[in-house]
Amino acid sequence: MKGWETMEYFLGVDAGGSKTIGVLVNARGELVATGMSGPANLVENGEEVVRRNIGLLATLLEGLHAERIYSAFGMPAFGESLRADMSYLKIITEELGIQPTLLVNDVVVGWAGGTLGQDGVHIVAGTGTIAYGRCGRKEARTSGWGSIIGDEGSAYDLGRETLRRVSRQLDGRETPTLLKEMVFERLGLSSWQSLTEWVYSLKEIERRTTIASLATVTYEAARNGDLVARAILKNAAWELSLCVLTLIEKLLLPKPLVTFSGSVLEKNEIIRERLVNHLKRRMPEVVVRNAAIHPALGAVILLYRETNREISEELLHNLKKASQKLLQDETPKR
Repeated sequence: MKGWETMEYFLGVDAGGSKTIGVLVNARGELVATGMSGPANLVENGEEVVRRNIGLLATLLEGLHAERIYSAFGMPAFGESLRADMSYLKIITEELGIQPTLLVNDVVVGWAGGTLGQDGVHIVAGTGTIAYGRCGRKEARTSGWGSIIGDEGSAYDLGRETLRRVSRQLDGRETPTLLKEMVFERLGLSSWQSLTEWVYSLKEIERRTTIASLATVTYEAARNGDLVARAILKNAAWELSLCVLTLIEKLLLPKPLVTFSGSVLEKNEIIRERLVNHLKRRMPEVVVRNAAIHPALGAVILLYRETNREISEELLHNLKKASQKLLQDETPKR
């Protein structure tokens, strides 16, 4: 394409506990290329996995001059450890051959995509859980403590709690329900010993995402009337509401705007509706809505702000159009 080498481009990356999405747009916000790879959480997945999955995004930049690329990366656990932060920077530089314009926690690109940079709170409930909000110059976050001591309301939390309840049903502490049958069917198990073997044979780098995948079983069991599954979802919604309400109170948001992303809130209407009910019961004026655009495109919003560019209606229109295309593609390709 004529002028390809000299045009300015904006690369937005949203890395998470299950997958990493990269999006390349031009200066008008028009979609040029997309890419998807696996998880990229240094704390949970380790450097080798992160390096491989960041490196897979290199195809997005083929034929482009590095000095013409503005890039923003939303990385899990960024800002929580200086060592991890430096490792992320090193990996990106070495694997992609560029110096990031912005390197932030993944919840920040989620917030930018959710609110389009407006004052408000964004909650991510996917493999893990984290919430972030801004009001003027003030910012705050809740949750995001990781799978060992946190992640309440996340897919991992749902899967972990499901396995706990199933184990109680297996040894007689609770009455067996449909949930046990559905978990055993999903995992191809036949006895309590096989459940133990399955759990403790999982490799460390895959344990979190594999257990998180059981959240869909909990959801289906709840839809089929299983009271244990419904109780698990009810508690998850309460935990997510605490994340949001705490931020609204911390930031003193006058007209609370709450947006969300992540598989738990996007695909599980039971949790989503309960969350909204909790919030509106406490704050009737709260506005809750889907994220305006994909977090990877939220990174582009951050880039425009960082480089003092106008966030025009044309840009927002094009980013929303790009977001729709991105969400439609199960396996984004260039």
